Amino acid sequence: MIAIPPAETKVTVVNSPTVDESSDLAPIKRRGTLLIVDDEDGPRQSLRVIFKDEYDLLMAADGPTAIQLAQAHEVDVAVLDIRMAGMSGIDVLEQLKLVCPNIEAIMITAFETTDTIRQALRLRACDYINKPFDIATIRAAVNAAMQRRMLESEIHTSAEKVHEPHRRQPGHAAPRRGQRDS
Repeated sequence: MIAIPPAETKVTVVNSPTVDESSDLAPIKRRGTLLIVDDEDGPRQSLRVIFKDEYDLLMAADGPTAIQLAQAHEVDVAVLDIRMAGMSGIDVLEQLKLVCPNIEAIMITAFETTDTIRQALRLRACDYINKPFDIATIRAAVNAAMQRRMLESEIHTSAEKVHEPHRRQPGHAAPRRGQRDS
């Protein structure tokens, strides 16, 4: 675990690449990155304990720090508290969508209102969970969001490969105009 303390904000970056044991070469597979943003240390640390073995974690105690982390790291899923001092989770989500348009976001709150639900949905949050949260519920929400994000990433990568220009093998000239390539 690497701790990066900015001025007055606690940030923790936890990176743990996993190794594919089934391969002789043991390639490193990319784990999803989960950004946890909550101004309360208790819920933030609870989420860290729940997810530390499954994902690479980025943790922030406030909105501006979360946005800086998203600018510096590829983030797949964010768990955002709605009511935070300074910058609300809704404001953070809006800024995160500018930095990472495809990020999946899960909103958590102890103060549910119709207005915040509507705002979260408008910003394409994929789930909205009340505090105190049930471990199974938050785990299912994050896992589903991470699966969607990883699938989307795989589809994007495959599409890029399909659209790569076909390269000719060395020694084969391109066909002349009006000639067929055999």
